[in-house]
Amino acid sequence: WVEEKDKEKEKEKNLLGGGVGVETPEPPHNLANVLYNDSYYTMIDHCARGLGRHMTEEGFKNNIIENERFVYVRDGETGRYFSIPWLPVCEEFQSWRATAEVGSQVIENVTGDLKAVWRIFVPTGKDPVEIWNLEITDLAGRPRRVSLFTWVSMKCDGLDLYSGEMFLIARYLPELQSIFVRM
Repeated sequence: WVEEKDKEKEKEKNLLGGGVGVETPEPPHNLANVLYNDSYYTMIDHCARGLGRHMTEEGFKNNIIENERFVYVRDGETGRYFSIPWLPVCEEFQSWRATAEVGSQVIENVTGDLKAVWRIFVPTGKDPVEIWNLEITDLAGRPRRVSLFTWVSMKCDGLDLYSGEMFLIARYLPELQSIFVRM
């Protein structure tokens, strides 16, 4: 059912012309996009900053993401690295673009002949999730060893937690290639 709902969002996106974008990480004003479903809400800017909240049916709001999320890309040959949303590394890039679309935020960064595309989206439904899709393309046309590192500030201060973060569980699920956090 998620795929059907995502197809509906894709139709909405096409009606709006594919979104609104900026081609610099330092525009005069932030490009903000609201991504949400019945249980999750984030207002995210062009550099992937924004609070992520779980909303309960009773109306309680529990902070999950404090403010920032980053994906770092490192070239194993040169050791050079950059952050897809540009911040906090602020590495000089060949091209950069952030696009606010219906239901998703897309950031494209080309640095050192590596094209990195990061799509952040919130699927329709009741799951309090934010899904990241990463695509890395080597524009130099030669074999390369590339590493990806993620960082997110998880606040986890919501009313659903007993004794703070003591019972917070996070683990990597290789079969899904995902990090799962249970609060």
